Amino acid sequence: ITAARGAFGVGAYTYYGFSRIGKRAHLIDNLGAMREQQLAAMAPDDVLLVLTLDDYTPETIELATAAHKKGRRLLVITDNELSPVAKLGVHTLFVKEARLGHFRSQVPAMVLCQSIIVSLGSLMDR
Repeated sequence: ITAARGAFGVGAYTYYGFSRIGKRAHLIDNLGAMREQQLAAMAPDDVLLVLTLDDYTPETIELATAAHKKGRRLLVITDNELSPVAKLGVHTLFVKEARLGHFRSQVPAMVLCQSIIVSLGSLMDR
């Protein structure tokens, strides 16, 4: 999972949610400026969940682009078709953000990620 700045809270929660349903996941958090090394740990059959919304964090775009160039599959969650990562995803999901000035609500993206977690969890229980 890669998410930074305003999307980081949603990415961190999604990482937590996947771990709670028993799904192996890793959060590329760039700790120690090691994002390239964290990305290199992806196996060929892993999927990178990319979360970036308007202001599109450059580090997230770089990671998504690098993973795409390596042939990794991406599930992208972003805000519109003009997002720099929208066309990189095997699947791209769009969320409409609620904005109040510089404040952005994370609720729409959080609800989408919770839906993915719950759906995946129910499929794994079968």
